[in-house]
Formats: sequence, C-alpha cells, structure tokens
Amino acid sequence: MALITQTRWEARRWNAAGIERLDGVPTAVLDCWGVRLRKRWLSAALNAGRSVADGYEFDLSTKARLRWLHRPVDRLGFDWLEGGVLKEQIVLDSLAGVPDPAVFDVLVELPPGVTLHYQPALTQEEIDQGAVRPAPVVGSYAVFDGAGAKLGHIFRPFAETALGQRRWLDLTLSPHALGVVLRIVLDRGVLEALPPAAWPVVIDPTLGYTSIGASTVGVNQDNESAVGSFTSGAAGTMDNVRTYGSNSVPATMGVYADSSTYPGALVGDSAGGNTVAGNWTIQNVSGSIAASTPYWVAFAGGTSPFNMRYDSAALTWKYKGKAYSAGNLSDPFPAGAGQNSNYKLTLYATYTETAAVKPWILGNRSRIYGGGVA
Repeated sequence: MALITQTRWEARRWNAAGIERLDGVPTAVLDCWGVRLRKRWLSAALNAGRSVADGYEFDLSTKARLRWLHRPVDRLGFDWLEGGVLKEQIVLDSLAGVPDPAVFDVLVELPPGVTLHYQPALTQEEIDQGAVRPAPVVGSYAVFDGAGAKLGHIFRPFAETALGQRRWLDLTLSPHALGVVLRIVLDRGVLEALPPAAWPVVIDPTLGYTSIGASTVGVNQDNESAVGSFTSGAAGTMDNVRTYGSNSVPATMGVYADSSTYPGALVGDSAGGNTVAGNWTIQNVSGSIAASTPYWVAFAGGTSPFNMRYDSAALTWKYKGKAYSAGNLSDPFPAGAGQNSNYKLTLYATYTETAAVKPWILGNRSRIYGGGVA
C-alpha cells in the first residue's frame, strides 16, 4: 500500500524552484519575483536522499517517503498555472506509515509582508452574480506580497485512492515564528477501512505559483470597472494594461488617478480590442505616472460579461453602468459607482520608470524586471 501526498511548486521565467537541505532537513525552495519561500515537512528525517524518475526521494520519520518531482503544467489539470512545477509527494507504503494522530504538519517560511488569504465557499449572492470557485479553491489560501501582488496559491488538499475515490480534506493554519504551519488532517478511521486494492492514496495540498486568480467572476458588459488603489514606485510612462479571462469580448482598459479614495481623472486608455479567451489580454496604454501616487486600473467590456479571474482578498472594485464604446473610457470615472470590497481582479498595468528604464506594476501582480514578461 502507498499513501501519496503532493504539492506543486511552479517555477516561472526568471524564478527558480529547487531543493536544499535546511538544518539537515530537505526543503523545497521557490524564488518568485524576488520573494523567497521555503516549505519543509516537520516530520522529515535527516538522510541523504536518492534519485528517482524526474526527481529525488527522502525518508520521513513516519516511515513515509518524501518525493520531489518536476512536472509541466499541461499534465496537472490547472489551466491558470504558468510554467513547470516542482511537485511534492508523500508516499505511505502501508497504514503503518500514517502518523497518530493522523496529521501532517508543513512549515511554510514567509518573508515579512507576505500574507495568506482564505478562499471560502461562495455565497448564494455571489453565485447568482455569476462567480465561479472551483472545488480545489474552496477552503484554499491565496498568497500575496506586502504590496498586494499575487505570488501563488495553496489549494485545498484531497485524498484519492487507487480506485479513483476522492475525498476533500481540511487545511488549517497556525502561526509560527518563521511563517505558518499548514496542517493536513486525515481521517484514520477511513484509512483503516480501505481495502488493499484502494492503495496507494493520494493526498494533495497543491501550491501553485501564479499571478492568475483561482476563481472566476463575470464582469458585466456595458459597465466601467476600476480596481484599486495601487501606489506607484518611481515616476514613469504607461506601457500597457493586462487581464486574464476565459472568453472573448470587446474590451477597453486603462488607468485612473485617485481622487480621495475614488477613481478620478483618466490617465490613459487603450484603443480597445477583443480579449483573448484562456490567456492574457494585453492592450497598450499611454500616459504619465507620478512617483508614490495611488492609481486605479480600469476595464470596460461589451457584448457579454467577461469571465475574469480573481481571488477573495480586501481590495475595492468600483463599477458603473455605461454603454460600451471602444477606446473611450469616461473622464473622469463616473460618479455614484457601486462597489465590492473583497475581489482582487486579475487586472494590472505596467509602466516604465523614466530614469532607470525599468518596468513596474500597478495591480495584482509582482513587479516585472528586465523588460520581459513571464
């Protein structure tokens, strides 16, 4: 029999995922846009490890085996992940390998400012509004840096037997001096009742590194939306605005200045065009950005709702009805807008610092360096 626990770490361009030995314990490490996170199983034994197909394997003190394997995204079934991953597996070859109590504790070391945001089940009101939250996202945690940019996602764990039976598990957090401890709770009674043919069992607390939101919300047509505010770094000039969604609609994007915590004067908007289904949509925008100044990133669409990615986390989303006109966002942003306060839409703008010629970010993503985009 074998019980397998999996975690997937995504390594995007200019980032690195790998394995190191921290205090003698094998530790998964990921550098994501200048932020380094480490993740180690607290039951890991001190041992040299050994090579296996596509990765390495270490013994755990609970008679389990810890594996790290590289996998490309197209083999994972998560269409919002970006790049290959370093996937963890815990393999229990018999029930004797299940700890008592039946829990696995994982320490995730978080740099200062990095926070986790719980993704609850959608309310009926959100469902009626067209929001969609896949099963792996309910009970999960989105990971953001101190500036509010998304770094990754800790997905809800599940157990799956060799017979294809799947059971969702709970993932709890507790504070730790170095970050947080994730606890995956198993039902030992369920495991004891499994027939021999049901093994191996896969328990998967997936951690994917992506700037794309894990849930979907319909941004209504004939509405102007603005999310923010986001504070700029140095002064510069606008490059483009980007979003990610699952369907194609006519759309115009842009940036607004802040006016007393409300989107104000239009800094610049795009000429408009159709969004790209299932991929990033990029539209060029011109305008000047002042240093250390709050701004709002805007989107307007026509024809039908745009199914945009998002995460549940504190951020203001303003919206106001207006017939769609390509390349013509309102100036200033319409007064009397409605708002939601718990949507981090996958919508952001890039601009280039005037002096150093270095791209920066306004929105739900980390900074982009060196003029390229992952």
